[in-house]
Amino acid sequence: MQAAGRNQVERIGRLVYAQVRGEWLVGEAARLAARSPAPALDLLLARGRALGARCQLLSGLFPDPPADDTDAATAGMIALNEEIHRYLDGAGWP
Repeated sequence: MQAAGRNQVERIGRLVYAQVRGEWLVGEAARLAARSPAPALDLLLARGRALGARCQLLSGLFPDPPADDTDAATAGMIALNEEIHRYLDGAGWP
């Protein structure tokens, strides 16, 4: 039972970390969009905000969010974070 609880806490920790990183990257992307708007960037921002809201909802279900949903949201947020980071790098973000 203790191992199951530890796994659950680790799963939620990964979700929250991905969410916080995503919120920071979305903020950076929003600052870039304010300076130089682009449809692709707007889409990334919308996706980031929507997935961030889903992650926040799941983390709010602590201590017992659905494991499959939590893992899927974490993986999606990590992938989107990487996509936003690549876009920012391509736009000359420091």
